[in-house]
Amino acid sequence: MIEAGFSRTQAVAALSAVNATKQEDVQKAIEWTLKQDADKHLAEAQAERVVHAYPNMDFDGYALVWGDRHRTRTLDECGERCLNWKPQKPSLFACNVFVFCPLPKCYAPAALPPGSMTGQVRPL
Repeated sequence: MIEAGFSRTQAVAALSAVNATKQEDVQKAIEWTLKQDADKHLAEAQAERVVHAYPNMDFDGYALVWGDRHRTRTLDECGERCLNWKPQKPSLFACNVFVFCPLPKCYAPAALPPGSMTGQVRPL
């Protein structure tokens, strides 16, 4: 579950809640976690929110949409898409964080070779 973006605390609670004893139970635990606090998630999506930007910042967590399928031209456009995101089942999560990269190719730091932690590809 941690590899899917859930915290250790969430993983422990979910695995316990579904009485997980084998690897196949992890999917049940993920589904259980996503259903928790659905009303709170919907309320967050409907609340008035504003965009705050932090240059060169990446965040860990559950990805609603991966960037390779969700590109924008500007930081402002990316922020607007986050604000306008419609929660979807099963999680009903609001978009409360986004990562914008203006370069043609960007990668999550965890996917890079050791020593290269910028997530950016620059010409040599």
